[in-house]
Amino acid sequence: MLYRLRREIEQEKVIGLSLGVSEVDAYLRFWKCRCRPHPWINYGYDLQVFLNTMRKPLLEVTAVT
Repeated sequence: MLYRLRREIEQEKVIGLSLGVSEVDAYLRFWKCRCRPHPWINYGYDLQVFLNTMRKPLLEVTAVT
């Protein structure tokens, strides 16, 4: 599956981001009010790259220890 970042735009401003994965979309909503617009959008694109390069389901990903 290929994930694409979808942007919701209103009056020339991005007001919503979504990748179609509920956990990731919740994370993006969390950051929406906690950072400026450009870093928030960049997080969305970084997550898009991450999801498209993973070889296992998101909930099976763990930190390297």
